[in-house]
Amino acid sequence: MSELHGTLVFHATTQALANCLEDFSEETAAETVLALIKSAGVTVSEEDFPLLFDIDDGVLFAEGINCEDQYVIIAPFGEEWLEVLKTLSRSKSLSFWARLQHEHGIDFYIAVFGEHEMIVAIDHEDGELDDDQLNEIEAKVIHTLAEVLHILAPLLAPIRSFADINGMGGKTKKST
Repeated sequence: MSELHGTLVFHATTQALANCLEDFSEETAAETVLALIKSAGVTVSEEDFPLLFDIDDGVLFAEGINCEDQYVIIAPFGEEWLEVLKTLSRSKSLSFWARLQHEHGIDFYIAVFGEHEMIVAIDHEDGELDDDQLNEIEAKVIHTLAEVLHILAPLLAPIRSFADINGMGGKTKKST
């Protein structure tokens, strides 16, 4: 398994999606991933299935998971996550954002929100991009994420306030 790590944030727009995401752990079984894909309204063909679930030891690894209201923050580990995220990007009901770094010098910036999708891969080792070009791409990614967060902010404020008032802060999953 090639190393890939970073931060991945899922926003569950339905209770069914939230329930699936809450089942994720530091070692998530392929069946749990498939349940999320189906809850997200994505159809997986028989020919896609082996590629999608070419998961080491039948599990998808994470270095940590934090559940916060409708959000699940995952520190993914392993490049198998890329195929899972590519599949989930076809969902119109699941939003997620990620910045992932691959051991071979590739940074992935991902933002999926309803009909909007941005997936950018920057190869730092190929030498084709200079620092100014890399900075320009990263600025575009940050601008796109800011636009998405601006759209979401009015929707999130009442949820956050309700959780604070009722003492329902985030919970962290720990490995056993």
